[in-house]
Amino acid sequence: SALGKQSPLSEATVRALIGAFQDQDKGVRSAAVSALGKQSPLSEATVRALIGAFQDQDKDVRSAAARALEKQSTLSEAAVHALIGACQDQDEGIRDAAASVLGRQSRLSEAAVQALIGAFQDQDEGVRVAVASVLEKQSTLSEAAEQALISAFQDQDEGVRNAAASVLGEQSTLSETAVQALISAYQHENKDVRVAAAWALGSLLSEAAVQVLISACQDQEQNVRSAAACALGKQRTLCEVAVQALIGACQDQDEDVRVAAASALGEQSPLSEAAVQALIGACQDQDKYVRSEAVRALGKQSTLSGVTVQALIGACQDQDKYVRSEAVRALGKQSPLSKAAVQALIGACQDQDMYIRSEAARALGEQSTLSGAAVQALIGACQHENKNVRYVAVNVLGEQSPLSEAAVQALIGACQDQDGGVRSMAAGALSMYVDLIYSKLPGLSSSQIEALYTEVLFKYSCEHIAPLYVQDDQLHFYTEKGLSLVDVKEPELEKIFQAFEAVQITKGLKPIPFRVFELS
Repeated sequence: SALGKQSPLSEATVRALIGAFQDQDKGVRSAAVSALGKQSPLSEATVRALIGAFQDQDKDVRSAAARALEKQSTLSEAAVHALIGACQDQDEGIRDAAASVLGRQSRLSEAAVQALIGAFQDQDEGVRVAVASVLEKQSTLSEAAEQALISAFQDQDEGVRNAAASVLGEQSTLSETAVQALISAYQHENKDVRVAAAWALGSLLSEAAVQVLISACQDQEQNVRSAAACALGKQRTLCEVAVQALIGACQDQDEDVRVAAASALGEQSPLSEAAVQALIGACQDQDKYVRSEAVRALGKQSTLSGVTVQALIGACQDQDKYVRSEAVRALGKQSPLSKAAVQALIGACQDQDMYIRSEAARALGEQSTLSGAAVQALIGACQHENKNVRYVAVNVLGEQSPLSEAAVQALIGACQDQDGGVRSMAAGALSMYVDLIYSKLPGLSSSQIEALYTEVLFKYSCEHIAPLYVQDDQLHFYTEKGLSLVDVKEPELEKIFQAFEAVQITKGLKPIPFRVFELS
């Protein structure tokens, strides 16, 4: 056990551990196998020793050998054959581990695939599921493997059936025999077999497969109808008949089928007017998941009609927060937005859910220009109790150009925010308006001036030659635009300089005498 913690191991240590494989104590043998399994890569001698350990009388040793080989990216033919043999081990844990190790190989020999196919007959469903998962990782399937997976549709365990369907459903191409077998499987009396077949058929582009799925949308079992709708959603371009089948499924009595149908329609672009109307209708569905999926589907379309936008505006008031969130997100993708849509987003900035408020502020920020009401909504959001909402609102406001007087004041206030991220975002926006900031200093409070100097002006003065002085009751300062002047009375001057000096002292600097000279 102690030796296994060393990495890498010397040749002598490796030989000692291999020798321990022959120890009469099973605990010693198991520990030695585990210790070697922690090393990577393994020498050929070590791999041979681990292969030999598959013959050990103790199951823990055999299991440790399988786990040790699992860490190797490539296996020799001998190791593969040893694992194939382990697929027949009397212990289900070892069979499962052996199948899992084989599944890590990107390409298996025909013999290995045949061994895995044989393991589909294992009495333990965990092994059968593992075998299906292994075959899924193979880039191409042999006809025998396809047939084994199709046969697995008859398995009594749902996990095995689903795994087999998933494997076939991930294949880009299947033999004609396999396709016909899947089509035939849809006629099976067992609904679970029909579900598996429908799911697998979804990845096929053949007209026959699509026709089966269209028929499956009318199946007497809701699980089959749902699987068929999901499967049709895998296709990015469907014929009109298939789209009509999905439109009909939006009215299905089962909510899972309606959800699947709405989702499938959302994958099509552009949508027919009939499909859009079906989704708009689904936005009023009694089931919140159907409404959410319908709104999401509409939001995936690149352009929306006025009627669709109105449906999304209505969804912004939905009682379910997920529906409202999807509606806000969908509206935010459109530009430009109607006045009514902008008003809906402004209203969403006051939503009780903080994520919706953030999403609404972000959506408003996607618009090239904002109305005064929208800006006011964002300004209000800058004061929200949740820092994420404040951050998004400040970010969106800062991207507007030019900034309104109210927006500037909101950003100045944000420089005093308790959250560093919000302060940094506000400072970044205001750094583009240094001349404006200086002009506003006289009308600000001492705390606001300190915050501005800390977050914006101090950094600016360090990076630029920015002399600041007083002459004839005027504050003189330089920015990229050149010299600027601001009329300042004595009380305001004292307030500004005291605030600046307080910041300099805080930063460990000797206060700079800003009153370079004054002329009366």
